[in-house]
Amino acid sequence: MKDKFLKYIKPGKKKPSKIEDSKKPKKSDIITKPFIEPSTHRVIICILLSAVMALLISPRLRIPELAYIPGDISKHNIRAPEDFSVEDKETTAIKIKEKTDSVQSVYDFNSMAEDELEKRVIAAFSMGRKTFKNSREKELTPENKNYVQFQKNLETSISLEDFKLLAQRQFKKVIEDYLLELLIPFTQREVVLSKEHLFKERGHGIILRDVHSNEEVIVDDFSSIIDIKEAQALLKRDARIVLKNVRI
Repeated sequence: MKDKFLKYIKPGKKKPSKIEDSKKPKKSDIITKPFIEPSTHRVIICILLSAVMALLISPRLRIPELAYIPGDISKHNIRAPEDFSVEDKETTAIKIKEKTDSVQSVYDFNSMAEDELEKRVIAAFSMGRKTFKNSREKELTPENKNYVQFQKNLETSISLEDFKLLAQRQFKKVIEDYLLELLIPFTQREVVLSKEHLFKERGHGIILRDVHSNEEVIVDDFSSIIDIKEAQALLKRDARIVLKNVRI
C-alpha cells in the first residue's frame, strides 16, 4: 500500500527564496543598464551632435556642377572603359602645313634651251625661205599649210599679220639672225611664269633641277629670276636698241 502511494507522488520544483530572487537581474535592467553607464552617454551625445551638424550643414552644401564644351581639359582623371583613338584635326592640319611649307619647291631648268631654240628658228625660217622664194600666193589664210607648218617648226604661235610680213620679206636670213640675237640671252636666264608663288618660297629657298642631267641646285637668292612679264618688257627694250637703225 505504501509503495502504491509513493508512485502517485511526484517530486515538486524547489521554490527559490526571496534572497535568491533579489539577486537575479530583471529583464528591464538588462535593457536599460547599458544606457546608464557614462561611456554610453558619451557615445549617444556624439551621435546626436553628428546628426545635428549634418542637418545644419547639408542645406548649405552644394556640389559644384562642371559643364564642359568640346576642347576643354577635364579637372579630374577620366578613365575610358576601352581604348580608343581621337583625331586632333586642328593639330594635324597645322603639322601637315608645317611639313608642306618645309619642303622646297622644285623648278625645272632646261640647260639645252639655247641649242633647241636655235634649231627651231633655223628650221622655221629655212622652210619659209624655201616655200616663199618663188611663191605667188597673194592671200594667206589661217588654214594655209605653210603658216601652220611654220608655227609647228617654231613651236609657238604667231599672228597671221606677222607671218605675212615675214613672207613679204621672204624670211630673210638677217631677220633670223636678229631674232636669235634677241632671244638667246633669255634662254640662259631663269624664267618663271609668275613670281607670286616664288615670293612664298623666301626663307627656305627652292630646288633648281636640270631636266636633262637631273642635277639639282638649291637657290636662295631670287634676284636673278624673272617672270614672263619682265622677260617680255626686257625683250621689247632690247629690240628697240638693236633694231633702232635697221631697215629690212
